[in-house]
Amino acid sequence: MQITNQLGRLTAACALGGWLLLSQALAAPWIDPGDPRLRQDLELLADAGIVTVPVTTWPLAWAGIGEDLDNLDSVPARADVQAALLRVRRAYSDATEASLVKLELAAAISTEPRKLRTFSASPREKGELSAGISWTGLRFSYRLRATGVSDPSDDLIARADGSYVGAVIGNYMITAGQLDRWWGPGWHNSMILSSNARPVPGVSVQRNFSDAPTIPGLRWIGPWTLTALLGQLEHDREVPDAWLFGLRVNFRPRTDLEIGISRTAQWCGGDRPCDLATFADLLLGRDNRGESTNLSEEPGNQLAGVDWRWRLPVGGQRWNWYGQFIGEDEAGGLPSRFVALSGLSWTGYSELLGGGWSSQLEWADSAAEFYKDPVRYDYAYEHFIYRDGYRYRSRSLGASMDNDGRMIGINLMLNADNGQHWQALVRRVDLNRGGDPNPVAANSRDLWNIELAHLRALGSGKMALELGIDRFDDGNGDDVRISASWRGGL
Repeated sequence: MQITNQLGRLTAACALGGWLLLSQALAAPWIDPGDPRLRQDLELLADAGIVTVPVTTWPLAWAGIGEDLDNLDSVPARADVQAALLRVRRAYSDATEASLVKLELAAAISTEPRKLRTFSASPREKGELSAGISWTGLRFSYRLRATGVSDPSDDLIARADGSYVGAVIGNYMITAGQLDRWWGPGWHNSMILSSNARPVPGVSVQRNFSDAPTIPGLRWIGPWTLTALLGQLEHDREVPDAWLFGLRVNFRPRTDLEIGISRTAQWCGGDRPCDLATFADLLLGRDNRGESTNLSEEPGNQLAGVDWRWRLPVGGQRWNWYGQFIGEDEAGGLPSRFVALSGLSWTGYSELLGGGWSSQLEWADSAAEFYKDPVRYDYAYEHFIYRDGYRYRSRSLGASMDNDGRMIGINLMLNADNGQHWQALVRRVDLNRGGDPNPVAANSRDLWNIELAHLRALGSGKMALELGIDRFDDGNGDDVRISASWRGGL
């Protein structure tokens, strides 16, 4: 049976199906990626044992977090945990208030769009203005958002990014829309799916509550989540209207360990095979040309791998080691030719600074087989069929530095008790070491990147101020970026 490329029909069918098959569970929305303050708080509560659900798959469902907050018997004595708990409770109450129509407005201005995006949401264009409406009920939730931009990099001045309709079926939220995603524990990059590119429109299924399995033999998995998505890439590419498939399972077998397994694939589109048999071959990994298929029948371009976040048993449970290995190819039924990141985070509380702080030292390499000599350049995020690569509207769906990059940096954050948030980031980045042009750099370039950000309440919303400096080693001058944004509701 041929799978249609009419994403609108698929979206409408899923929304209607969700409405007809609704359970009685609260269709609580999720937390979008992009808020470093809230993420810092949630990771701190996870390390303290208050939040038991996995916290490295974004959007992150509020349902399981709310259940953990409701079941809390006592609060740890640490000042930073108490402050984080108070902020998360307030955010949960605001986000899940049922049967209340909310209006939102947002505006942003920037001298230049950010080249190397991180988990933090920054303006994508020089000017942005958006308005939206959202509603959450007992069984249904939606957000409709329209954004106009100036001088767009993809020539689209009107966008619906952030819009969705969703409904609960059993313990799963079925969603259709355009949502940013971030899969993995990294703060600077996700090597497989990040918010670097604009959100791909599509349909997703996500586990709402993260309850541990009750089946004997599987209880060791602990709290777990599952996310599956099917999106459609843009028409104006080498293989028009290609599909993006994604699947991620995230679980916590121990209170101090979280593991994620991710898989994505580009397939279908243009005159490529799109039937269910081809999709089955893709799922089963029967897609190695010359081994299990030929060029005309090859299902698609796949990435897969594993990531982890481990609270180290030192320093009063304030240290975490995290990492992600993503294979660009397959050998023997397992991912191979990896790109990777690894990081070490440290948290604490300062009376002098008046709040809880955290730091992350993170390294990443987006060259395939970076651990070998020679390194396999011009390979990651590329494909001989999908020649536009693993990208959407000319931005990588994975690491923001695109392929053949290497990055090391330190990120410092302060969640002040007065509600303000401060962030400083310093990175050394070697771009495009292979030399073949990619969307980030036409040739090899090395730079120092410094970012400073401040977030505070302003009126009925939040204001963010950012300063970024890129200093290139080739002597072609410094790039300075200044941006201001505000988002609030009525």
